[in-house]
Amino acid sequence: MTSLTLFRAYNHSFRCASSLSQSLHSRIAQAHYTDARNYSVALIKKETDNEPVDVKPKSVPVHVAYQLLQDGHRYLDVRTSTEFVSGHPRGAINIPYMFTNGQDMVKNSDFLKQVLSRFKQDEEIIIGCRSGKRSLMAAYDLQSSGFTRVTDVAGGYQDWTQNGLPTAK
Repeated sequence: MTSLTLFRAYNHSFRCASSLSQSLHSRIAQAHYTDARNYSVALIKKETDNEPVDVKPKSVPVHVAYQLLQDGHRYLDVRTSTEFVSGHPRGAINIPYMFTNGQDMVKNSDFLKQVLSRFKQDEEIIIGCRSGKRSLMAAYDLQSSGFTRVTDVAGGYQDWTQNGLPTAK
């Protein structure tokens, strides 16, 4: 029997609170993302009873994300490098989740490897993008790969700048 425990997180999201077995990690990683318009919902099967479970990372508004940054969390900006150099939250580290390919966006196949080279899996990470969609997908991927303390920035860099929070170039 697995010790998977789910609890309600900010914004009625769910987040894994215990270590996941390797087989569950595999199933999460292979989960199909659906309803991308609503930031995707990853469905997995709980090992004990095969019931679908919503594994949605915690999302917070930009003011909360800024306070977390002040409290020592690290900011992972998953926008493209072009977006990043035009402005980003102070102290942010850029690892693109997707690349621009003409008019399309293509997922960065080395994203997890690049994140693992800069962050520990138990490190407190705030993940942001332009509007909050890519960052939530990146948070799903990181959480399903064993990162236990990821928080999505709802509204992304657009809300960050609209609220007058500090930026750098």
